[in-house]
Amino acid sequence: MYDFSILRDLRKRSGLNIADVSARSGVSAAVISKLERNQNIANLETLYKLGRAFDMNPSDLMRLAESRSPHRKRATRHASDGF
Repeated sequence: MYDFSILRDLRKRSGLNIADVSARSGVSAAVISKLERNQNIANLETLYKLGRAFDMNPSDLMRLAESRSPHRKRATRHASDGF
């Protein structure tokens, strides 16, 4: 539903490494790494802390993560050759 790899993009644009973001936000480097690889789901408190590290609010982060999520493609018809 959400693609938090946007955190990696924000971090790199800011010239920060994971340890820097961890120090600024108080979120562990392991959690940040898992979020960047979409292996974990962020709760509101984590989003709030990470948002502070990037001068954003949690809703801004959610909006960015949501806009990067793939959109569903509508099904197309396929011939089944009588199957």
